[in-house]
Order: sequence, then structure tokens, then C-alpha cells
Amino acid sequence: MNTENTTEIFFLKLFKFVILAIMGLALLTTIGALIYAAIEYSQKPKEPAPAKTAPAETVNIDDFLKKIQQVKKVEQPPVEESPEPTAEQPKQEKPAEKKYLNEARQLLACTKEFEVKAKQNSAVDEEGIRQWFQRNAEDRKHERGQAWVTDSVKFNCSVLGNQQIIEFAKKKPEVKLLMESSFYHIEKWDEIKLKIAEFNRSEEERIESERREEEARVFAAKARAFFILAIAGGAFGIFMLLALYLIFSAIESNLRNINENIEKFKIDSASERNIQMN
Repeated sequence: MNTENTTEIFFLKLFKFVILAIMGLALLTTIGALIYAAIEYSQKPKEPAPAKTAPAETVNIDDFLKKIQQVKKVEQPPVEESPEPTAEQPKQEKPAEKKYLNEARQLLACTKEFEVKAKQNSAVDEEGIRQWFQRNAEDRKHERGQAWVTDSVKFNCSVLGNQQIIEFAKKKPEVKLLMESSFYHIEKWDEIKLKIAEFNRSEEERIESERREEEARVFAAKARAFFILAIAGGAFGIFMLLALYLIFSAIESNLRNINENIEKFKIDSASERNIQMN
């Protein structure tokens, strides 16, 4: 075998080693890409954190005490919202249709007890208080309902039973405490409910936003999965092409060896015939 054949065989072996290395990398890339694509494609949107509950908040009697100290002149409320009975108020309903009657009786009892302690007298009566409750509880704009009525009774009774309020009423008998506390309570109640509604709305928006973000993330993950599958297919295609090249290269090498053996056999046969003839 001459030097050229030796050099050719060396480079062929070196080239075959490089091809085998590339095939190994292509196979590893294919396997890794398939695993990663499966992981990405199996991504599912995560549920956002549950909506938080709005912070509990009630009408604060201490804030009312601070506010009442600053009252200088009592403004008469509009006739339709006055807790006191007026001539314009509708006639009493049938007993069976009356709502919030028990609550009106409770608040009236607190009012009478306050009047005795503060040595005052007001014109409020049971029906006037009941109608005030019903009118404001069933307001279509605010829809306060039974919860507001219950809390109003609780707050007003607490105010009227407070010793500081009683002493204040003795000094300023012109201030109508029941009217002041009733209007203060309904104003603060609406503010609190508005805050709760805004808090709940922001939580709903947060949950919706997080769900959209998760859907976008999963969509992007699935898109990456298809892209990675394409890479895996390309790597596997390279592996197969190189494998075919090695197969054909092996066939060519075997054919060359066979051809060399045949040539060698012919030479050896010719040499033996020459020897026999001589």
C-alpha cells in the first residue's frame, strides 16, 4: 500500500470520527428537544390567587364624637330623608305590610332613654323612624337593605347611650343628636360600601388579568414546543443523513476491499503461473 492510500485512509477515518461525533450530538439534540417540547406543550394555565376579602370596616363612633364637637349650626334635612314624621309622609301601611318595625321600636327605646338622661324631648315616633328605615333601605341607587337597618340601630343606640354624647346634649340642646347620628351613619355606611365595591372590583380585574397572562404564557409555551419539535426533526434528519452516508461509505469501502482482493488474487495467480512456466 503506497503513501497516498495510507493518507487517504487516515483522513477517511478522521472524517468518519467527525461524522460519528456529529451524529451523537444530533441524536442527543433530538432526544433533549423532544423532552423539552413535551414539557412546554404540557403547560397548563395556573389559577390565580383567590379574591381577597375586603377589610372589615364599620362606622366609627369615635369619629362621630369628633365631628359632633364641631357642629355650630344645625341644618334641617330635606323632608324626604328626615327621620322625624312629617305631614307629607304617607299614611301608615297595614300592619302586615310594615317593615323594620322591630328595629324602629328598638331605636325609639334608645331615643327615649337618651331623652330622659339628656333632659330633652323630640318629636320622633315609631312610624316616622320605621318609614325612614324603609325609604333608605330600599333606595334603588344604594340598595342598603336589612344590613344597613340593623347596623343603623346598633350605631345610633351606641351614640345615644354614650355618656360624652349625653353631656354634650345637655350643653347644646339645640343639636338634634338622633338626626345628626343617623345622617352621619348613612353617609359613612355608603362610603364603606363603595370602598368594598371598589376593592372587590379591583380583585376581579386582578384575577381576570392574571388569567389572561397565564393563557398568553401557555400559548407561548405551546408555540415554543412546535418550534422545538421542528428543531428535533431537523436534528434527527441530520442524524439519518449521516447514518445513510456511513452506510454507503461502508458499502463503498467493502467494495474497494473486495476489488483490491480480486486484483491481488489476479496478481498472485499470474505470478504462480509464471513461476510454473519457468
